Amino acid sequence: MEHCHDLFETFAELLGSHHLGVMLTFSVYKSKLPPSLAEQERIEETVGYLGGAVDVESLMENLLGNLLEIRQF
Repeated sequence: MEHCHDLFETFAELLGSHHLGVMLTFSVYKSKLPPSLAEQERIEETVGYLGGAVDVESLMENLLGNLLEIRQF
């Protein structure tokens, strides 16, 4: 659960920045699942979650800044 706490802290920072952002979360399962599993069966097969948050505004500022530096050479 520590990783989940870190993800929520990152998300809270993103919300506090008032920047446009994206948060992605993916379920991680015990094994390959057949597509016909019911919702409850999928929940039972879940071992954790993988997630991340992206501050789109900061990402774009950094990318554009790097492009400008490259063009100056």
